[in-house]
Amino acid sequence: MRIPLIRTAGCLILVALAMTAAACGNNPSSEPTATVTTTLPTVPATSPSGTTNAQVCAEVAKLKTDLDDLKNINVIQSGTDAVKAKLTDIQNDLDSIKASTGSAPDVVAFQTALQGLQAAIANLGGGTPSAGLTEVATAAAGAVVAGSTLLNRLQAGCPS
Repeated sequence: MRIPLIRTAGCLILVALAMTAAACGNNPSSEPTATVTTTLPTVPATSPSGTTNAQVCAEVAKLKTDLDDLKNINVIQSGTDAVKAKLTDIQNDLDSIKASTGSAPDVVAFQTALQGLQAAIANLGGGTPSAGLTEVATAAAGAVVAGSTLLNRLQAGCPS
């Protein structure tokens, strides 16, 4: 029984590290990368719901804090429930951002990617271990890309 726990813990550590990359933004590398450029507005002075820029920036700061908290979870000590709870907090942060800024494509993309990651983690016990880990790794990679895109856009409109 210890091997599945270690495998699950290792997988969740991978997820936490992947989400950390989303929280940290770009990491310069000497390797060539493909870049897709999408022009999205930064945080406006007021949003479609009438929320002020300061409120949106506070929501963005909370999302970043929750992403940082996720990377700091000790899965061995705290278990998978701590990771699942933090992912729920992040989903709630996204719901607040979506309510304040509208359904921008990058908000929806991160929500969808996060839901896929939550489902992949929930499915870890079924099927073959390698298939489950592959599913989580794929979902985590999608969440990293979507989360980085969203945070970069939203943080650009907020004071440092």
